[in-house]
Formats: sequence, structure tokens, C-alpha cells
Amino acid sequence: MVTGTKTWIFVPGGQKRDVSYEELISGSSAAVPEIEVSPDDVDRINYTSGTTGRPKGVLMTFGAAQARLRNDFLNEEILITHEDVYLAVAPLTHAGGVVLIPYYIKGATTVIMPSFDPGKILEAIERERVTSTLLVPTMIIKMIEHPDVHKHDLRSLKRIFYGTAPMPVEKLRKAIEIFGNIFRQNYGLTEATQPVMYLSPEDHILSGPEHVVARLGSCGRPALGVEVRVVNERDQLVKPGEVGEIIIRGDSIMKGYLRQPKATAEALRGGWLRTGDLATVDEEGYVFIVDRKSDMIISGGFNIYPKEVEEVINQFPGVREVAVIGVPDDVWGESVKAIVVPKEGISLSEEGIIEFCRHHLASYKKPKSVDFVKDLPKNTNGKILKRELKAQYWKGQVRMVH
Repeated sequence: MVTGTKTWIFVPGGQKRDVSYEELISGSSAAVPEIEVSPDDVDRINYTSGTTGRPKGVLMTFGAAQARLRNDFLNEEILITHEDVYLAVAPLTHAGGVVLIPYYIKGATTVIMPSFDPGKILEAIERERVTSTLLVPTMIIKMIEHPDVHKHDLRSLKRIFYGTAPMPVEKLRKAIEIFGNIFRQNYGLTEATQPVMYLSPEDHILSGPEHVVARLGSCGRPALGVEVRVVNERDQLVKPGEVGEIIIRGDSIMKGYLRQPKATAEALRGGWLRTGDLATVDEEGYVFIVDRKSDMIISGGFNIYPKEVEEVINQFPGVREVAVIGVPDDVWGESVKAIVVPKEGISLSEEGIIEFCRHHLASYKKPKSVDFVKDLPKNTNGKILKRELKAQYWKGQVRMVH
């Protein structure tokens, strides 16, 4: 039990000393509370996932909430009505809750799953005639690999939102083949809730000009009401193909970090939120994330972006998931290590994966070593906890970078 909490509200039931949600609302007034708030007042405090360090409390305002709702309704290509059925699978504390709100406002039905089970999710979609849902990449991968995926009637689905973590292109292609072209990626972060950028279904093109098909690996273009730039260390716009950091500005970004003025000043330097995401941008403004600043591997003076290596390894037959990290190397400073989760019943070899990478990447980018595990550590949002993976290889080091 967390100390300091005065009231616990349970849905449903609870113990005698607890408050029942149903009893609480039945005994409350239907009148609108006589409380005035301004757009700059804090609406809620969300916490970062902690994938790059200690979680921080993010102060989000009522103005940011209003801006987010405007974006949700104006950026979405389909009309949400009371006849929709939204399947809540991802945690409602972050992106799952953000996507749910427009459906709630429109009076749509919400089906809440207590946990993620690919077989039960497929059954629920067919049984409840689900029209929309949000799935993180790990969930999508497990669903498309489920033996019963083709046994269920999934035609009611009109939209599958995805995001919160990189989606392997080859897995996305297979998902589109199974579910149809109903996918929409929303890019956002705790400090600036989605959609900051989005990739519409019309941008999920499987064949055609190379530069158009390549957008399957993009997080899209800026959403309405959001300014997005990709800049170098001098805050200058990068040229197409050059790597820079994504910075954003708009009404939907945070007010700051809870009781962390220094971290707030650094994150909002110059009035722009520094996302820590490294990316390139093409001639038409599509943004392609290559990695987070903290995940970048520097080996022998060369910058290596794990996402690029992961995309290649994800194409290797028998690979379910992969995480690429930098580990200490006495000669190169850091070397590339791939941690691979094989598909069930499949046996893979370190030599086979390294040789595959040798044919698809510059030699210095290929993994020097490969470990095989049953699962990768993830937080409740489905993000791989790379700091946790790295910790076992950096024991005894002053810092996790060379």
C-alpha cells in the first residue's frame, strides 16, 4: 500500500474501507463543478518510461489537453461515431489513454482487456466487432505470428493505431497483408503527447517508387498545430539525409518537469522541446528516426544507429525480436552486440546472423557478437528497456559509454 494516499477507488468493488466507483458517482451531483481553470493550469502529471534514465514527472496543462483533442479529431482520416467499438489493450496511462479519449467523447463502446494475449485479442475483435485499437509493435508482431490469426473474422477493423516504439518494416508489411491497409502511426512522447507526427494509411505503400515505399520506415510528417524541425548541434536545419535531433514546438507540449528546473530548462531550450530522437528528413518532409541520442553506438569514431542494424536483423528468417546495443570494447571503445529472440522452435546461430548483416550493412555496423534470449525486458508500454540490457555488459564501468 502506498503511504499518504487518502482514498482508494475501486472498479468494481473493493474492501469495506475502500470507495466503490459506482457508489461514488451515484451519490454525486450532476451539476458541473464550479471550478475555473486556465489553459496554463496543470491537468495531470505523467511519468516518462525510464528507458533512458530515472523517470521524470511531466507537467501537462489543460491547454495541452485541448490541443491534443483538436489534433486527434482534425488529423484522423475516419469519422468517429457512437457506433465505433474501441479495443483498449495498451496501458491507458499513456498512449492507450490518449487514443481512447476521442472515442469516449463520441460515445463509442470501449472494450478493455485486462492483459495482452494475442489469441484472446483476436477473439475479442471478432466477437465484439471491434473497429479501432492501439497496438504497440511487440503486440502486432505476436498477433501476426499467432497460429489462429487467419481463423478469425477481422473485417470489422477500420483502424489500427501503432507507435511508442520502432516498428520493423518487414513485420509491418506482413501486418498490412493480414489486416489490410488500416494502419496509422502516431509519433509522440510523454512530454508531447501524440500526434506530433503521423503516418497515414495512404502513406503505407507496399510497392512503387523506392522513395515512396521507404516511408514505411518513417514516423510521418508534422500533425496540425505542431512545428517540427530536425537540427544539428548548432540548431541549424539539417539537409535531407543528414542526421539531426527532432525538436518540436506547439500547444501540446509539456509545461516542464516536476520539481526539476534544470532538466526543464535543458529540455525546453530556446522554446523548443528537445526530444532526444535522432532522425533524417527527406525532400518531402517525411521524418525517419534513426535512434535516440543515448542509444547511439560510437565504435572506432564511427556513429552506429542501432535501429538500422535492428531493421536488417529483423529480416533474417526465424527472428522474432532484436535489440542492438553498444558494449565495452578495449580496442574500438564500443562494439555492436545483437540480442535476439528467436521464433518458437527455431534454432539460430551467431555466425549466420553476423554473416547476413555483412551482406546488408557496412562492415563496421555489423554485430561483433550475438546473444540469444527467450524474451527482452520491456516496460508496461512495450518499449524495450535497453538500459537494463546494457547494464549487465557494463558492470564495473564508470559510465555506459566509451
